[in-house]
Amino acid sequence: MSLIPKEWIKIIKESRLSKPFIVKEMTQEDFQDFKKASDETIKSTWKSETGESIRYRDVMWFSYGQSEEIDETKPTEHKGQVWCRYPCSPFENWKKVPIFKRNQTATANVSLKYRQCLGVKAPKLRDLQALGKKKVLPEYAVEFYNSLTVMGEGVDNENDEDYDEQ
Repeated sequence: MSLIPKEWIKIIKESRLSKPFIVKEMTQEDFQDFKKASDETIKSTWKSETGESIRYRDVMWFSYGQSEEIDETKPTEHKGQVWCRYPCSPFENWKKVPIFKRNQTATANVSLKYRQCLGVKAPKLRDLQALGKKKVLPEYAVEFYNSLTVMGEGVDNENDEDYDEQ
């Protein structure tokens, strides 16, 4: 039975004998907020250079490059430009899409997504900690669950239906 994240990491790493999975344990700093940056720099509606409306949800391939070379059959390197195509076929032509607002580039300030630990909902945390008090969980799991914080501030959980002290 897997009770804490470190155990799940071990399971994933060991689930394949040849070419084992590489697991990166993420930290709070790994989660970036691109919403504000994209709102400031990227158009809300897109049109190809030929004027065709681009439906973002229908696009199957995106390519964004760093060099000046442009090859319409293989746009893998093109400085500051976005290209897309709809079908999954590698033989379909790419469409150049100017996605940036006027006088904007892809260089925007990206901030941290979360400024503090998110925590878990209070009823869930109480249930987990209650299992620890009843000696249902091993000590290492009890320590982990006791280190968690409650999500949000000023939440009234006294009348929560999910919580059972017995």
